[in-house]
Amino acid sequence: MCGRFGLTKDEDYLMKRFGVQKIVPDYRVSFNIKPSEKIAVILNTEPQKIRMVHWGYTPHWMKKESALEVINIREEGMDSKYFYKDSFYNRRCLILADMFYEWDKMKQAYKFFKKGEEAFAFPGLWDVFEGRIGCAIITAEANKLIKPVHARMPVILDDTEEKAWLEKPKKKFKRLKDDMLDQSKVNEKIH
Repeated sequence: MCGRFGLTKDEDYLMKRFGVQKIVPDYRVSFNIKPSEKIAVILNTEPQKIRMVHWGYTPHWMKKESALEVINIREEGMDSKYFYKDSFYNRRCLILADMFYEWDKMKQAYKFFKKGEEAFAFPGLWDVFEGRIGCAIITAEANKLIKPVHARMPVILDDTEEKAWLEKPKKKFKRLKDDMLDQSKVNEKIH
């Protein structure tokens, strides 16, 4: 699962790293991004632009009175479950980050980041509900580094896979290699 993450890079870095031409003016850095906040994404329909969208996915066809919002989508079934299927084939995105947090059973928070503290991308799905674009992070079983802390983790795409995910839906991802991640305990509470 991924319930908190951060993105601390400036606009120039992000434009160069992700090969985009534009970043919307409301971009801001954050060490502690929470569900329902705006997050930096690249939509498959606008691959040259970083925009801020709502972190929380609700499919467009849901009725307002029964609307359900999710922040994570399991990669198992993302292409076949009715809730996500249409977005899997038509509305994919890259969710930009440079760290994410997980908690162990003792409620100790850990920060996970790419060695060198470079930015990376989670694959995501998006939709428009009630006039607002919302998205969710695709998750998978945890790798060896994260498994002692949590059973699941966000999928982190290998840099070479990012453009391909925007162009075409894929059930299997070329992921960032496990040895490219590092971790540290977080002293302050991230809630």
